[in-house]
Amino acid sequence: MKTLAIISSQAFSLVNFRGRLIADLVAQGDRVYALAPDYTDDFLAQMRELGAIPVEFELTRTGMSPWRDLLDMMKLTVLLRQLKPDVTLCYFIKPVIYGTLAAWMARVPHRVAMIEGLGYVFTTTGSKLSWSRVLLREGVSLLYRMALSRAHRVIFLNKDDIFEFLKLGLVDSSKISHLEGIGVDLDYWTVVAPVPNPVTFLLAARLLREKGIIEFTQAATQVKKSHPQTRFILLGALDPNPGSLDAAQVKQLVNHGIIEWPGHVNLKPWMAQASVYVLPSYREGLPRSTQEAMAMGRAVITTDVPGCRETVIDGVNGYLVPVRDAAALGQAMLNFVNHPELIATLGSQSRRMAEERFDVNKINPQLLQLLDSSCVGHATPISLPPDPYLRRSAAAVVKQTRAARVVISVSVVSHGQIGLVALLLQDIARHCGLESIELILTLNFDEPLPFDPNHFSFSIVVIRNAKPKGFSANHNHALSCARGDYFCVINPDIRFDVNPFPVLIDCFENPHIGVVAPLVLGPLGDIEDSTRTFPTPKKIIKKAFAKTLERDYLPGLDLIHPDWVGGMFMLFRRSVFEMLEGFDERYYLYYEDVDICARLKLQSFQAVLCPTSPIVHHAQRSSHNNIKYLRWHIVSMMRFFTSPVYRQLRRLHWL
Repeated sequence: MKTLAIISSQAFSLVNFRGRLIADLVAQGDRVYALAPDYTDDFLAQMRELGAIPVEFELTRTGMSPWRDLLDMMKLTVLLRQLKPDVTLCYFIKPVIYGTLAAWMARVPHRVAMIEGLGYVFTTTGSKLSWSRVLLREGVSLLYRMALSRAHRVIFLNKDDIFEFLKLGLVDSSKISHLEGIGVDLDYWTVVAPVPNPVTFLLAARLLREKGIIEFTQAATQVKKSHPQTRFILLGALDPNPGSLDAAQVKQLVNHGIIEWPGHVNLKPWMAQASVYVLPSYREGLPRSTQEAMAMGRAVITTDVPGCRETVIDGVNGYLVPVRDAAALGQAMLNFVNHPELIATLGSQSRRMAEERFDVNKINPQLLQLLDSSCVGHATPISLPPDPYLRRSAAAVVKQTRAARVVISVSVVSHGQIGLVALLLQDIARHCGLESIELILTLNFDEPLPFDPNHFSFSIVVIRNAKPKGFSANHNHALSCARGDYFCVINPDIRFDVNPFPVLIDCFENPHIGVVAPLVLGPLGDIEDSTRTFPTPKKIIKKAFAKTLERDYLPGLDLIHPDWVGGMFMLFRRSVFEMLEGFDERYYLYYEDVDICARLKLQSFQAVLCPTSPIVHHAQRSSHNNIKYLRWHIVSMMRFFTSPVYRQLRRLHWL
């Protein structure tokens, strides 16, 4: 049994956001002290029900008096000497700084800090920083540096915050651990059917400008001009933080009928009234309210900023909009108002993502391990996306990564599309297990690289063609440079916000699977027709004159075994790809995917589409508007229809 002291500046957060963690610690026999400065009788009772010992101490959450903070820190040091914990866990800015320093002075053996976000001090507002804000940031950075140098482990909830702290020299990279959120109780936050009419948008946050409150109200005003029945609900209390709105501003919006403002209330019943959850924040750690909305099956609109972007796959479970852009936020809202069927469709994807990534039953065991005094101080190396500021800090990580065994070799060919390639590389770096991936980039045309391959934490091999080659020849040549057990062909116009590979690789547990593909979505979230039966001249003619598109396969939740999958993303078992001798190089840009899937089937292997692993395809559709590409398309089609492979398919009645 060990003794832990969890130190926070809010009793509310201890009960509501750390309740399951505290219960799990008590269940494994640990003694837990829960320290907060603002306990009410209700919170005291709830904490005791969890099995913890509530302890009040002095700390002002937003005050800026250094002398008061210093006095409070010395009092906390005395308190910790009396409690004698084996481990401290501090979260929120002041507890991380003063709680960690107090624990160090009290000689607590193991000290853990959790960075849940950068907060007001480090969040940019879009305007020039005042001299007082600059001084405040420098002062807080100094205090962070002092405190985190005395922590044994520092836990972050998003990797952008890791970048920022390493760039500023606030933390030693060897102490860093990364958690994907603090977990949501999916048994409590159960799915409730979203309200389809009137379309209702909900935002729950402290009433701070950096939470995007102004943009939310501006977008609401925009939407109500054309759809006055639409509801906009704002939950949250006024805050002593310098970035807070005042009561008069909020009441004016209420009086004008733009928003409803119940104040600081229980979120769950109000979430049940909502159609879509909105969080236009300027920066977050990993927003708990968004995770709770996802668990209840709500589509989400949020900003493309650190912390927020981790909760939304654009077009899959909601929309990402630029920060501080009320017009874009309003347009995203109008998309739900004009297409209400998206509310339930995207909401169901939110629940699926919450089950996969934010389940407290998956996250708490990771956090319990991090808090185990036997492993505190032995942080596991993390995978960091590229950032020029991290070259020194991440040098050891990069060196280890390049020496690791490669599992997946990714082949990407650029036909003058290096800008798209750069975006794809960022997605791979941000979301995939970098220790197991290498990338072979083929430049089919001479073009400069807008990035340094050595800045990435995974190996990139660059091949420059003396003259352009076709799809097949380029990827076959890439295989000769590959080291992985799996060979993945990806187009430059593919994007993803979650790691698609673990789910896809699991499909290969069936030895008869030769190639696996993800669910392909368009930029607006529509499912692309990327799985089909083998083509025939009759089918081509019928499709050309059809008034509506009829799909050969309708994706659901189960695996699909189509005749062939689109070549924009194909993951092969390497041994199978080599057995087939790769793509047929007689094809040029088109029908290579059809041909290789046909040859797979003739060798008793199957193609599979996994609908629970989505990607986004920003299709170029060159053959639709360029006569040269159209000619190549037709030539490849005719080559397939006259090939021995096609004749075998006909003989076996597989067409």
